[in-house]
Amino acid sequence: PTLSCILYPEGADDGKFRASLASRGVIVAGSLAHLAGKAFRMGHMGNATSEMLEQAIIAIGEALQEQNIEVSIEEAKKVFLQQIEQAKVKS
Repeated sequence: PTLSCILYPEGADDGKFRASLASRGVIVAGSLAHLAGKAFRMGHMGNATSEMLEQAIIAIGEALQEQNIEVSIEEAKKVFLQQIEQAKVKS
């Protein structure tokens, strides 16, 4: 996969979220059509490393926390790292 479309949790503001990520150096795109304002798109192809994606996960969690949305950044990182390890085993 080269692109993920991720639905926002209830109460997230698309514009504030993407601006917060951009201030952290993470650029994502808004979603289109019936998902506009309800999701964001994140590319992960080319030179994207697992370290870069882990930093993006941290920034996503922080941007959501800024909007008083409860998220566990540590749990998200744990799941991400597990998935990366599983992908390495399959390769």
